[in-house]
Amino acid sequence: MSNAKNPYWQQLACALDEFVQSVYWGDDIKPLQARKSLERGLVEITCFYQHSSNGLLITENGYFITAAHCLEDGVFLPQIKLHDGNRYYVEKVCVRGKRGNGSVDLVIAKAGMPGPCKPIKYKLFQNRKVENANVAALARKDGLVKCQYGLIESESSQRNSLDFCFFSDSTFRLSARDYFIIKYNDAVPGDSGGVIVGKDNDIIGLFSGKASNADFSIGVKFFRALELISIYACNVRKR
Repeated sequence: MSNAKNPYWQQLACALDEFVQSVYWGDDIKPLQARKSLERGLVEITCFYQHSSNGLLITENGYFITAAHCLEDGVFLPQIKLHDGNRYYVEKVCVRGKRGNGSVDLVIAKAGMPGPCKPIKYKLFQNRKVENANVAALARKDGLVKCQYGLIESESSQRNSLDFCFFSDSTFRLSARDYFIIKYNDAVPGDSGGVIVGKDNDIIGLFSGKASNADFSIGVKFFRALELISIYACNVRKR
């Protein structure tokens, strides 16, 4: 029996690793280029052609990351809608962050999108301390990118934990180190999976939702997304 690895999975693992490295060391990406990349990579998730949420492409052939609750079982036959209006069905959920108490609200999924297995380049917010940063929340709806401005009031690492509601009746106890708190961000259902960026269009995190019975919203740090991508790359390399 041959021990040869499947070349598709090896190519995917390399693309995912390159994505993590290029994002982590993406200082050479200028703010205007970073914004254009974000607007092309930000996808709208739809269900029965109706807006549901958002996600961010990782590769040019349809791997993307979003908030895990955006692809829960109740979302039937989801599609991603690109900046050019093209739609592709989500074929599978590849890997989820931890669920339940202490959960990380992230998921990597694959849409049936043609294209090369190459990473998309973004710029990462390099300072791990994001408190008091002025931010913009980007979300796509009905083909258009909306931008709302806010302030990261504090990092949730300063709190023991948070009660968190994904715009539903389900409330979870979250691990504090994975999230940050956004004030003055007038979030609405459907913004989940959108991108939180700094002044240079550098990614700080993904929008998760609103805190239970509170006037602030919560983002999950993009460092956690990079960790999940790296874990998935390790898994597919073994195939």
